[in-house]
Amino acid sequence: MKEQQTQGFVVGDSTHLSALLCSAVLMVACIVAGKHFQKQGGEQTFTRSLAWFGLVLWGVAQIYALLPNRFESDSSLPLHWCDAAALIAPLALLTGARRLRAVTYFWAFAFTPLAFITPTLEEGPGELMFWLFWLSHTVIVVYALYDIIVLRFRPGWKDFATNTLVASAFVIFLLVVNIPNGWNYGFVGNSMPDVKIPMDALGSWPLRVIWIFLIAHVVFVIMVLPWRLCARFCGSKSPPVDAGRSS
Repeated sequence: MKEQQTQGFVVGDSTHLSALLCSAVLMVACIVAGKHFQKQGGEQTFTRSLAWFGLVLWGVAQIYALLPNRFESDSSLPLHWCDAAALIAPLALLTGARRLRAVTYFWAFAFTPLAFITPTLEEGPGELMFWLFWLSHTVIVVYALYDIIVLRFRPGWKDFATNTLVASAFVIFLLVVNIPNGWNYGFVGNSMPDVKIPMDALGSWPLRVIWIFLIAHVVFVIMVLPWRLCARFCGSKSPPVDAGRSS
């Protein structure tokens, strides 16, 4: 992987790889703990604890980003996909709402991996933002995996439709916010970060926005197909019931 030097962080260096390893360990630990507590009858308490941790983490991250000495209007507002997902994911665990769980599933696995591979991060381990960045993105994937493995969430085409509506509305909202201000929240504005990211290969704005939307929805379809094929060949006419959660 080509290294991109930023202010204190290098994509692909030992710090980046260590952060990825720690994130993976945290994901596995949460799933193992969740399965353990499920067997012991304490799964609901553990799930709520995870959810509240995520909500507090989101609040701390946003407050820190909005501090006067750190605030930048084009990057500090919680308007990126992962900013929204980091709030939606714990709410999904806390409420069990099917729509929130669907959005968490699609955004966690379609969008968040890009933040792991090519972080638009300037701060190194000596800065609080470094830790908030990695924790915030890690919990999104943790909660999505937890919902699938522990809580038995199974996405279907209705969930795909829900996610399409939410994602489309969010893109429209971001365009309305980005265009008059020259911002690039959600990477759908007419500018790009200094760090190389996959969206660079999609051409210039506004064509890039169309490509992002189309590619994302191809990925969303691929994310539903294995579950529906499994349900079909297993003889089930609908996604399995989500154990212990409301829909």
